[in-house]
Amino acid sequence: MAPIAGVLTIVAPPMLAAEDGLWPDYNDGTWPACCSRSNFDPKELPASEKHGTCSSPVVHDEYNYFLTTLNVYFKYNVTKVLNEAGYVPSNTEKYPLGGIISAIENAFHVSPSVSCSNGAVGELYLCFYKDFKPRDCAVRSDIKIDMVTSKSSCPKYVSLPVHVSSDSCSCNLNLKVPIPFDTTNLHCLSVWDAQGFILRYAQTSSNIWSFVLSTPDTNSYIAMGFSATGGMAGSSAVVGWVAARGASGGIKQYYLGGPTPSQVVPDKGNLQVIGNSSFITLESSRLYMVFQLEVTSAPESSLLYATGPTGLFPSPPSFQLVKHLDKVSIRIDYTTANIVSSQSSQAPDGNGSSSSSSSSSSSSSQGGDDSCSSGILNLNLNVAFPFDTTNLNCFPVWNAQGFILRYSQSSPNTWNFILSSPDRNSYIAIGFSPNGGMVGSSALVGWVSSTSGSAGMKQYYLGGTSPSQVLPNQGTLQIVTNSTFITSRSSRLYMTFQLQTAGSQPSSRLIYAVGPPGIFPSPPSFALTQHQDKLSTTFNYATATGSSASSSSGKSDYVNLKRSHGMLNILGWGILMIMGAIVARHFKQWDPFWFYFHVSVQSLGFVVGVIGIISGLVLNDQLQLTVDDGLPSKTK
Repeated sequence: MAPIAGVLTIVAPPMLAAEDGLWPDYNDGTWPACCSRSNFDPKELPASEKHGTCSSPVVHDEYNYFLTTLNVYFKYNVTKVLNEAGYVPSNTEKYPLGGIISAIENAFHVSPSVSCSNGAVGELYLCFYKDFKPRDCAVRSDIKIDMVTSKSSCPKYVSLPVHVSSDSCSCNLNLKVPIPFDTTNLHCLSVWDAQGFILRYAQTSSNIWSFVLSTPDTNSYIAMGFSATGGMAGSSAVVGWVAARGASGGIKQYYLGGPTPSQVVPDKGNLQVIGNSSFITLESSRLYMVFQLEVTSAPESSLLYATGPTGLFPSPPSFQLVKHLDKVSIRIDYTTANIVSSQSSQAPDGNGSSSSSSSSSSSSSQGGDDSCSSGILNLNLNVAFPFDTTNLNCFPVWNAQGFILRYSQSSPNTWNFILSSPDRNSYIAIGFSPNGGMVGSSALVGWVSSTSGSAGMKQYYLGGTSPSQVLPNQGTLQIVTNSTFITSRSSRLYMTFQLQTAGSQPSSRLIYAVGPPGIFPSPPSFALTQHQDKLSTTFNYATATGSSASSSSGKSDYVNLKRSHGMLNILGWGILMIMGAIVARHFKQWDPFWFYFHVSVQSLGFVVGVIGIISGLVLNDQLQLTVDDGLPSKTK
C-alpha cells in the first residue's frame, strides 16, 4: 500500500496554541509511519514531526507541511471555540464532556475524538479529508466513534488542564534572554498552584528588589499587584502580556483606583519600577515577567495575582485593562520565603458580590476551635475584614452542625455577618426567607474545596424545589460590593458578607444548610446540588437569640408522625367506625354477636381516632404554625 494519506488528523492538546501534529491516516484504523520521500529533506524537519514525511503527495515538502498545519489550526481553532463556550483552561474545574464535544460540533459541524488521562482531556482530534474539508473522526465514513470511550475512557466530567511546561522551584532559571540582575540566589515560591504561578525574587541591594513571575501561557494577560490592605482597590500592579502567541506584547504598571475599568489607570501607580528593568518573554509555553522595584523598605507583603480572559489584551491608544478572569490574594513573608495566607476569588458577579476563598496550612481537630466566648480577633484569621469586628453579636445558631453567627449593624442600612462552621469539605449556606420556607428565599453560599483548592461565594435565589429553579447570581439580597469572602482556618470555614437593608433589619427567618461532601458549584453553570442537611430558625437581632424551627436531619421523625396521624385517622374514623355501623345496620340477625362486635369495633375505632387527633395536634405544634400580617405561614 502506498503511503498516501486518505485522511489527515490534527492532534491537539486542548489548551495549546499549536497542534501536536498533522498526521496522515489510511481511514481504516491504520496510518503510515517512518516514510522516506525524495522531496522531503529530513534534516530540515524536527524529530517530533517525522509524520510530515508521510504526507506526500498531499503535502509536497516540509515548508508546505508546516504551513498547512498552521493554516488548518487557525481556521479550526479548537481553543477559541472552547473559550467562547465557557470552557476555559483550569486544573481544578470539571466540565461536562458532552458539552465540550457539542461546542466543537456546533462550530465545525463534525464530531471530534477525545482521549483522556486521569480525568483530564489529554488529546483532542479533528479529522479531515485529503482536500482538508473536515469530517467525523470515524474509522470508516459510515461509523461514528463513541466520543466517551474513544482512545481511552473519559468520565462524564473532565478538566481542561492548563499546559504547564517544566518549571518549578526545583529548577534553575535559565532563560534565553539576558536578565538585568543576578538570578543565582533567588527565593522561589509556588504562589498560585491552581494556575501554575511561580514567583522568584531577591533583594539585590539595600533598596532594590528583583522579581521574576513565571506562569503558563494561556493567551491572556498576567498581573502581579502590591496592596497595602490586601484588596484590589488602591493597589498598584505590574501587568504583562504576549499577544497572539508571541506576535506582540507589553508590560505596564496600572493603578487600581476602583472596581470599574475606567478606574484602572495605565502608567500610574505607587510602584517605583526601575527603568529598563521590566520585560516579558515567552519561552517553552510559559510567560516570564521580569521587573525591579526601588523601595525604602520591603515591598508590600499583600500580593495580588490575576489572569485575564483569553485573547483580550491592552492595546493602544488607551491600553485599557479588561476585567480579570481569575485572581488570588496572598500574604508573603519575604524573609522566610513563606506564604502566610492565601485568598482566591473569581470576578464579581452581577449582584455586586465576589466569589472569594482563603486557605491555610494550619490544622486542628475536626471542627476547629470556635465559640461565642472567643472573640473574632482571637481567631488569628490573618484576614483584613471590611468592617469593625470588635463589637459583634454572637449566637450558636445550629449546635448540631457547629454553626456560629456573628453580626453587627454598622450603619442604619448596613449589616455585617460572619458565619462560622466546621470545614467538612462541603458548601455552607445562609438564607434569608420572607416566610420561613426555602422557596422564595435568597441565600449566600460559600465553599472551599480541600482537595482541588477551588473556592467561591455566590448569591442564589431559591425559586422552587428543583435544582433548575435554584438560580446563581440572582436574589433579593443587596450585597455590599467587595464585602464577601470565605476563608478556611483551623478546620473551620468563615463566610463574611455585608447587606444593605434600606433602613430596616434583615429578615428574621434564617435558613442554614450544608452540602454533600466534595460536591461544589463549578463553572459555567454553578449549579447547586441538594443540601445534605438544613435548619430553619427565627432570629431576634436585638437580643441575639433564636429558636429552631426544623432540621432536615430530624425529618424522619416528622415524617413518621405525619404517617401515623394519617393512618390512625383512616383506621379509626374511616374503617372501624364504618364497619361497626354496617354491622349494626345489616347483621342484626346474628344476635347477640352483632351487638358485641358493633360495640367493640365502634369503641376501638373511637380510641384509634382520638389517638389520631392527638398525633395531629402534636404534629401541628412541631410545624410551628404562625400568623404574620394576617397570612398563615408554615416553617418547614
